[in-house]
Parts: sequence; C-alpha cells; structure tokens
Amino acid sequence: MTEILKNLLDEPERILWHKYVKEQVVGETFRATQLVSDFIEAMKAYSAKRRDAWVEELCRQVVDQHVPIYVNHKLLAELVVPLLGRKQIGPCGDPARWLAHFIDQMYQNPPLVQLIAMWFLPDPREAKIALLKRALAWDPSNKLAADALKELLSPSTSQGRQKRMKELSNSICLALHEVPLGVLTSRDRTGVDGCDQGLVDVQEFCMLAEQEKQLDLYAKDVGRWRHLFNGYKDYLMNRSCYSNFADYLEKHPVPA
Repeated sequence: MTEILKNLLDEPERILWHKYVKEQVVGETFRATQLVSDFIEAMKAYSAKRRDAWVEELCRQVVDQHVPIYVNHKLLAELVVPLLGRKQIGPCGDPARWLAHFIDQMYQNPPLVQLIAMWFLPDPREAKIALLKRALAWDPSNKLAADALKELLSPSTSQGRQKRMKELSNSICLALHEVPLGVLTSRDRTGVDGCDQGLVDVQEFCMLAEQEKQLDLYAKDVGRWRHLFNGYKDYLMNRSCYSNFADYLEKHPVPA
C-alpha cells in the first residue's frame, strides 16, 4: 500500500485495507471479501468528499501506476463504480478512462454494468471505446486516454492482437452459430447491414492475423465466414428465389 493511499485512511481502516490486500495476495479470497465488507462499512462514516478522494487515488494507483492491487467485485459495486459512474460526465476525463479499465471485470457481472446505465452497449470493447472517447471529449490533452484508445483500436503488441482476434472470432462465431437457419448479428438480426458489419469484422481479423503471420492458419475459417456473410446478404436480397437459407446453401455450398 503506497503512502498516499494509506494516509487517506484513519488507523482502523488502514489496518483493514492492509489485511485485505495481504489476503488477496496469498489467495484467501473468502477472507479478503469479509475484510473488504468491513472496510466498506467503516468507510460509510467518512464524508463523501473524503471517500471519493480515496477511491480516486485507488484508481490512480491501480490503473495509472499499475500497483498490483486487486479491486474485487464488492469494492467495484459499492465504492468504485458509483463514483466513476457519477463522475464520468464531467470536466475531467480520468473517471471515464478509469471506468474503461474495469469494464471487462464489470461485464462479468451485469448488475455492475447497470449501475452506469451502459446495458445498451452489449460488447465490452464498444463500452471501453465509448468511455475513452468520452474522456477525450472532456479533456483532449489526456494522453493516457488517447494511448489507451489507440491500443484498443490498433493493438501494438502480439498479446493485444491475439486478444482482439479472439474477441472478433467469438463475435463472428456467435453471429453464425444458427446457420443454416440464418445469420445473427448484434446490430441487426436479419438485415443486410448486419452482414456488412460481419464482413468488416472478418477483414479486421484478417489484418491482425496477417500481422501475426497466422493468416494461413485461419484461411479455411475466413473463407467460410466470408461465404456465409456474403451468402446471407445475397439470400436476403433475392429471397423469392429460395425457400430458406438452407436451400440457398444447398445451391451455393461453402467451399471445401
């Protein structure tokens, strides 16, 4: 626990927080959850201003300084998300940027997402992009937000590219999992524009796979994906020629 974070707490809360961090480090998650519950309850006696200052410093250390502190679900739900959700629309871009950092963890627990009224963004990556753009709208000079957005849109590391490829393949496979009944997309379950978005995702996947020198490895999958998105688009525009999409695929089979 760094000096600044420690100094923002009174001695009893300082001891509780130190014990929580220690239990998380050794993997005692049940005990850590009990301790953090006591810590949160004790923090209720603090003024809102003092409590907010501590949460902001916690975010600064975890997100900006990469201090290895695990912010568990209870901390997110009762201290971190309510503050960041409230302050994401304001003159400082940091709360929206910090919120973007916790999005993956939040999307594993839908009630957390509802706390910030972002259930209309079903994809955590879209939520991150929206939050980082919001941070830059409030503060265009926020370099940390700009760098995070750039890395999200165009990963510079192999690990980042592989992660994005997995996100894209999961999204594509979800859209295609009901073939031959049809093609689903998050934007439009049956529309041509949904197929166009699927093809955009496939193109992005190919670009990343090429950078990773793995395009040959995925060539068969990519060919199938393109055939199905293009085929369903063609089927929708010429529906009178086919009894259903299965009929279309029988007449236009996926290349072997």
